[in-house]
Amino acid sequence: MSAPQNPLAKGMTSTSLRNAVNAHCYMCMGGQADDLRTRNSVVNDIRACASEVCPLACVRPFTTLKGQGTA
Repeated sequence: MSAPQNPLAKGMTSTSLRNAVNAHCYMCMGGQADDLRTRNSVVNDIRACASEVCPLACVRPFTTLKGQGTA
């Protein structure tokens, strides 16, 4: 069985909107398609993102929005 793809590699081969958003966040955090970082480090980087100008901030994965559930 092959290792799971990172979000950027998966987003580049998928037509899923969720995969595209995840890939954007991964790339924005400095990830690359051949990156071997662990999923946990990627999730932590995305959770720590404090960008207020990102057009995808309201749908960013692994975060909780005020007054709403987890995304």
